Amino acid sequence: FQTKGRVSAGASYFFGYGGAFLLRGIYPPRPRLSMLVLTKCIVRNNAAMFDSGAVDSQAARVIATDTIFTDNKAMGGNGGVMWSQDGASSFTNCRFERNSASTISTGGAFILFDTTAFENCDFIENIAGASGG
Repeated sequence: FQTKGRVSAGASYFFGYGGAFLLRGIYPPRPRLSMLVLTKCIVRNNAAMFDSGAVDSQAARVIATDTIFTDNKAMGGNGGVMWSQDGASSFTNCRFERNSASTISTGGAFILFDTTAFENCDFIENIAGASGG
């Protein structure tokens, strides 16, 4: 999936995970990563019942450039913007602002179980109840 422009799903969720995007790659025997490319987008006001306020990514790759992630919420879990596992994502010139995870959770912006690169990104007022704003 690739997009340029505005992405605003507005307080949606898919089975409780990934308020805007739910990405699933294919695991062995032949692993293949799903991919989401965002360029000059605004991803805002998304919510998930559990983890991943905006993006839930397993065996998937997210490439975001010049993109703003704001006011996304993991209402009952971790990662206000993104939960990522078994992928290799990158964020360049992005801003993460006012994203949150629930009062008992971690990772106001991210929960990462893989290699994710951030270059020239701003993190502003992201909060989590337990740890890791």
